[in-house]
Amino acid sequence: MNDIYVWILLGIMFGVFALFGTVIRVASRHRIDLVDWFTLAFALFNGFSFSFILWMTYNGQNDWSNSQWILGHKNFYGAYLLSGLIFLLSTWIGASLLDKGRIKKSSGFREITDKNSLPLLSRMAKISWVMLFIAIASYFIYVKGYGGYGSLLKYAPFIRSGHFELIPVSNPWTFLERFGSFAFFSSFVFFGLALSNVSARRFKALNIAGFIVSFSLSILVLYARLGRLSLVAYLVIFPIGYWLFRYKISFRTIILLIAISSLTIFVLVPLANSLLKRGSSSTGIGTFYASQMSFTYISFFAQMDAGQYRYMKDVLLSTIDILPDRIFKNLLHLDSASDVNTARIKGAVKGQDGVSGEVPIDILTFSFMEGGILGLLILGIIWGAILMFVEIFINKILSPVREMLYVFSIINISVLTIPYGDPRHFFVENLYFVVGVAAFYIFGAINIKREIGAESSYQKLSR
Repeated sequence: MNDIYVWILLGIMFGVFALFGTVIRVASRHRIDLVDWFTLAFALFNGFSFSFILWMTYNGQNDWSNSQWILGHKNFYGAYLLSGLIFLLSTWIGASLLDKGRIKKSSGFREITDKNSLPLLSRMAKISWVMLFIAIASYFIYVKGYGGYGSLLKYAPFIRSGHFELIPVSNPWTFLERFGSFAFFSSFVFFGLALSNVSARRFKALNIAGFIVSFSLSILVLYARLGRLSLVAYLVIFPIGYWLFRYKISFRTIILLIAISSLTIFVLVPLANSLLKRGSSSTGIGTFYASQMSFTYISFFAQMDAGQYRYMKDVLLSTIDILPDRIFKNLLHLDSASDVNTARIKGAVKGQDGVSGEVPIDILTFSFMEGGILGLLILGIIWGAILMFVEIFINKILSPVREMLYVFSIINISVLTIPYGDPRHFFVENLYFVVGVAAFYIFGAINIKREIGAESSYQKLSR
């Protein structure tokens, strides 16, 4: 029993090391970026959470099946922490490579003025209206295929579990469901535009109307998906985005974000669990967290057990991850990393042989699964570069839409990709963000000349 306290202490030390690394990066660069938010979350999930769940498990406060995996793989604890260290260091290296290239090219920027901001804001609004129209039309057809929204809610548990054979209706339009999430992006943009200082009343009124419609549709989509975390993650973007717009990044803001994150994990997610009628609400918060988050460690142990690598197959397949399942799986007979992970842990993929849920694959396990230590190094460097690229791109968008999309990036890219690291999961769940920012670039809704090197006001730490 004493050796478990050693691993708990080492997990805490890993978390402290990641926090210390964040402090060094922020202090030396005088700003906080998506890599730093990722590191903070990595310290939580792969350090402190690791120690907490070990402690809960060894004290009998975890599910029986989770406990069997965790207690039965003590010899993998060290490999897990070492892999986390390799991936984290590689992420910092990847971010530094892109960051240095950017600094060399950066020569400051001309800030947007009231005179030239309206055309860019108007293009954002038009793109958001188009995406909202696509969302409404797509989701209407999708819902109609099930006989209406009431019927969709009745079938929602079967849809989520992958047991489509239990649904008496064959809906040929299921692939359109993902386009309903385009309303998410529209709601973020409309909310930001409504906060802008543009004086035109008609412009303000249209953006407020757009926000009401897109927000309402987003809630309908999220409620039907029965996703606790996705619902909470969506809702908290608006108050945090507003705070960021009003007060910018400061140490007070960082403390606020950490407090909201803790509230989300320990209060709001269990509350959403009760609202969506998923699972039992009688368990304690600590037990609930342990049962829900043990999959990140179980997944790693399962891949260590298997000793089989996918040699970057899933990275290459990420270019076609947005294809509907009937093409990706049924026609092309491709499997995702999460499919393989679920089969190794539960004996079958979701929807087969009584398996009613997918075991997500976290970013650390995914990287190890793609190529062992080499996979951790390569994908860590790539991930760090991706985070810095998104940071640079988001900075080119006008405020206050920039703040809304920046908060989205913190939550859905820097944080949630840690427990949900399968590229297919990312592209399917965040298709609306990828399409939206691509449309901003293609149709000239961003300030191309704006450079991150001048340190935008929302990144630079207030003193």
